[in-house]
Amino acid sequence: MVIRMAHRRARTNPFTRLFADAVERASGHEVLDYRMRDFLKVRCGDIVHLHWFSSLYHGKTKAATYLKSLALELYFLFLKTRGALIFWTVNNLVSHDADFPELEHSITRRLVRHFDGLFVFGEGTAKKLIEKLDLPSEKVFIVPHGSYHAYYPAGGFSSVRERYGFDAEPVNLFFGLLRPYKGLENLIEAFNNEKWNLLIVGGGSSDYADSLAGMNRSRRTILDVRHVPDEEISGLFESVDRIILPFDSITMSGSMVLALSYGRFVITVADGDVPSYVRDGANGYLMPDNSPESIRRAAGRTDMLPDLERRDWDAKVRSMTDWANIGTRAVDAYRMAAERRINAQ
Repeated sequence: MVIRMAHRRARTNPFTRLFADAVERASGHEVLDYRMRDFLKVRCGDIVHLHWFSSLYHGKTKAATYLKSLALELYFLFLKTRGALIFWTVNNLVSHDADFPELEHSITRRLVRHFDGLFVFGEGTAKKLIEKLDLPSEKVFIVPHGSYHAYYPAGGFSSVRERYGFDAEPVNLFFGLLRPYKGLENLIEAFNNEKWNLLIVGGGSSDYADSLAGMNRSRRTILDVRHVPDEEISGLFESVDRIILPFDSITMSGSMVLALSYGRFVITVADGDVPSYVRDGANGYLMPDNSPESIRRAAGRTDMLPDLERRDWDAKVRSMTDWANIGTRAVDAYRMAAERRINAQ
């Protein structure tokens, strides 16, 4: 089994590296870095695993987007003629920055027919693929998102109270790229009542960051707009009390998994695969939407499930996000798809 994985050595997101390492350990085979120009290296029986590929067909116009999607479809057909099995990790059915979301949805619906398997992070996306895209259930594999806990080095960050001057009250953290779909305007508005501490940390455009800063009327809300180096992430998450991620919509969030990796309490929307990882009152609070009212209500909650239920859920999440478990699931999926291909011939 030759496994070729896109973004195998990505520097901006450690997920693909950790995932590929887990697959290597489970399969006993090296996972090769795959670039789109490597199509002539593909041989019969190879696994080609893609993650984010929508940028390959994004165009400035609808016509250009559609034509580029046709070229990508021909690319997939060529891989199939060489005997490759093609997999896709479904991070989003439609990219957050899609200029033509309805067209992108129809393109996704067409392109998924060429995949031998689709990896999803939870039951929510699995159900959506099977029901809304009319995909056979045997092509959809739930392979959870793995923990980041062992990845980032310890130390390298003084506590948030020392660094930012917060008082002794709990500190809520938003962490990640600052982008409009993440509900940051609503978050800042919700915290303008000055009841709670809020720290917003992440990179983003200066114009967007300035617009967010202009909305802030609370002395207890601090924006730190910068790329956070790896050596600071562990200390940052360990020194805050809760993570708050009020996305407009979500399939999966690396920031959420990062928070859970450090045992942080998460407040976010009950959307996508989130309920597979966050149980209301156990390791977080789930909001029906990301309106300022919903955010304020969640931020003010104190109700919790019984200790035994919380411990059971925490144990479930730790097991689910363990990379050994994830690697085994992925390799099993590759083998099942290969057997299905053989049986169909």
